[in-house]
Amino acid sequence: MGRVFLFFIIPFLLKAQIIPIAKHDIAFRSILTRGDIYFVEADNKKFRCKNYINMDNLIKNLYRTKHYIMKNRKICAQDLYIINNNRVKFQFGLVEIEKEAELIKETKRYIQIRDKNGKIEKIYKDE
Repeated sequence: MGRVFLFFIIPFLLKAQIIPIAKHDIAFRSILTRGDIYFVEADNKKFRCKNYINMDNLIKNLYRTKHYIMKNRKICAQDLYIINNNRVKFQFGLVEIEKEAELIKETKRYIQIRDKNGKIEKIYKDE
């Protein structure tokens, strides 16, 4: 009897997957933290996502939500995107400045960067 029971239980255990669930409502474009989610082991047929994030990826990367996520809903990998921390370093003689921005263009005379709010700046180099 015990062998028959294990024969039916093992396939169900192999199909189970660890799924992140929202503890509370998560706003649009908010940063996802470990306190915002909990993990549940569930059958993949009930939840139709191709990929899920795991705790290791949540610790290594900063994730931001693509849309509003309601309480007790699953969180798929396509619901999130990784925040890129673009930092630009430029030098003025002995002074090195580091700024959170995206490098657009660099020439011998100047560099052009885009701030995180979208403003484009042209910074002339020291000659």
